Amino acid sequence: MRAKKRTVESEDTKVVLKVTQRLEDNVTKSFDKTDIDWSVIEKQLMLWADRFPDKRLTVDISFNYNYIETGQPPATSLRRTDKRGRFSTT
Repeated sequence: MRAKKRTVESEDTKVVLKVTQRLEDNVTKSFDKTDIDWSVIEKQLMLWADRFPDKRLTVDISFNYNYIETGQPPATSLRRTDKRGRFSTT
């Protein structure tokens, strides 16, 4: 069986901001493709840095992609040969 030729396409990006403060919820932001609005992220981090100076701030970023089928696999991918190679002189 031959492998299908595939490419990937960016779907969206998810950014989760966390602080090690029990009463504070995580902040989750979603963005189209890989277009992250860093000013929104920076604003939240600055707010938490001022309110919780001794707490750890964490940023988790997930890039989500979809596979796209692009047609037939190349003819030379996964071609099976014997131990001597494709061409033998014996």
